Amino acid sequence: MVAEPTDDEPTPTPVDEATVTPTDGATPTPSDNPDYDGDGILNDKDNCPMVANSGQEDMDEDTIGDACDACPYDSYNDYDNDGECGDADNCADVPNSDQSDMDGDGIGDECDATPVDCNAQCASGGFGEFLGDNLDERSCQETAQEEAPECNTLCIYTQVYSWTWGDYNSYSCCCKYSETFACSDCPGENPECPDPEVVCTWTPS
Repeated sequence: MVAEPTDDEPTPTPVDEATVTPTDGATPTPSDNPDYDGDGILNDKDNCPMVANSGQEDMDEDTIGDACDACPYDSYNDYDNDGECGDADNCADVPNSDQSDMDGDGIGDECDATPVDCNAQCASGGFGEFLGDNLDERSCQETAQEEAPECNTLCIYTQVYSWTWGDYNSYSCCCKYSETFACSDCPGENPECPDPEVVCTWTPS
């Protein structure tokens, strides 16, 4: 005879064998079930054994199914490890998580041979000429030198704009602006030309 449960003895709840969770704290793994995700593909043949994907789609053919591939269109799966998949990374081989692109050409600054539009940069500062890239201050000034026109004081201004991106790239633009001030009584017996110390006072915008 089986004793009837009393108010002090709770009725046992039937347990579904298929939903038993391990009691030792272990998390179920694919090895616990030959088809863990239940998509009809056995674990050893499944390109996403933890995520159901019966179609086994794998666009980048890296053997990781699209359903569980962090970079489904990048077979190198973020080669430079900067958090951007190669198909969307503007510097796929150089880490650049900020994806900066100053000249807007689709190539990230850290891997772009000409990351800045120097003509636009010089113009934004009020300089009329872009003389060259990757010149230091001295080289820029030497490149800018020219003969003053007859009967004029010539003022030449230069500036080097420089940038550095991480450990991989740096770039600079050498810009020039010049202006002339006419001499009096020139040509003549007593020409007087403006003093450069006085008239050469232009500053970049």
